Amino acid sequence: MSWIERQISASWYRPFGCSWLLYPLLPLARWLIARKRQAFLRHPPAVLKVPVVVVGNITVGGTGKSPLVLALVELCQQQGWRVGIISRGYGSNVTQPVLVRHDSLASDVGDEPLMLAQRSGVPVCVHPQRRLAAEALLQHHSLDLILSDDGLQHYALPRDLEIAMIDGHRGVGNGQLLPVGPLREPVSRLQRVDFRFLIGARDTSVAGFPVTAVPLLPVVLRNVFNPKQTLPLSELQGKSWQILAGIGNPQRFLQTLQELGLTADSPKHLFPDHHVFATEDIPSDGKVVMTEKDAVKCRVLPTQNRELWYLEVKAQLPTAVTNALLETINSIIEMRKHEQSAT
Repeated sequence: MSWIERQISASWYRPFGCSWLLYPLLPLARWLIARKRQAFLRHPPAVLKVPVVVVGNITVGGTGKSPLVLALVELCQQQGWRVGIISRGYGSNVTQPVLVRHDSLASDVGDEPLMLAQRSGVPVCVHPQRRLAAEALLQHHSLDLILSDDGLQHYALPRDLEIAMIDGHRGVGNGQLLPVGPLREPVSRLQRVDFRFLIGARDTSVAGFPVTAVPLLPVVLRNVFNPKQTLPLSELQGKSWQILAGIGNPQRFLQTLQELGLTADSPKHLFPDHHVFATEDIPSDGKVVMTEKDAVKCRVLPTQNRELWYLEVKAQLPTAVTNALLETINSIIEMRKHEQSAT
């Protein structure tokens, strides 16, 4: 990301930032988005054999989608449903659908899909055209449900349920569309989704829409090279560790570490989202803490002699919304089974 890009993106979350110089582009942005949505409404894509649940957002940058996807996988498995995940595979160069293996490389399939596959153990398939990824997944696995990691604006993908994630620290910024603000779609898009989850805050509404607060709870520290080796979170209390992050919203990660007691003077090594790490990026002295998404990229580097740890987090869905979510998913699964048996 260039200096100019960093300044513009930072200004999205300030009252009077330099991004307002791009205000004349807003009418074009609104027209393009409306045109894309109208095309979807006129010619919706054919449904798949199983329902699709899209977990996405209306802003650019990280909002905590992956922890929620993992929480949904766990809930579905508790119900006995067979679930798979599809993703764009950002940062990869796939030209055809690729099934993610436990030993895949992040450079081949993307860091988030690899992390989801390793953590969940369910089938994961990547392709920029998510429908192709879903069809490939169904060719190789018998599933009851597909979860799409991101893809709220990917209207070529049929969907039966939409979940919008909102970052509790940054919200919707200045509320403007790209490039003036961080929005991929107007705030009014939140009115049309089925569930709205606010990550990392306790507010009950965002931009006038009711939301459900979903905390991200730190669980444990795991060794990057041997995840079965763990440290309690108390190891951070009053300590100064090296902090490594190449994610969309590092401030949430930094705040979590500070709340766990890591000293404010801990050295910080921050990189752009989906950064491809090199050996020289990794601190060689002292203990290093990073996110799980960064860990899947760092563990393939020749740095086994360094003390690298990642923070495992878990999305905690409130009981009431969990029950409502499961009832809705069960309903669309049964409906799709009935439709398939009738054809």
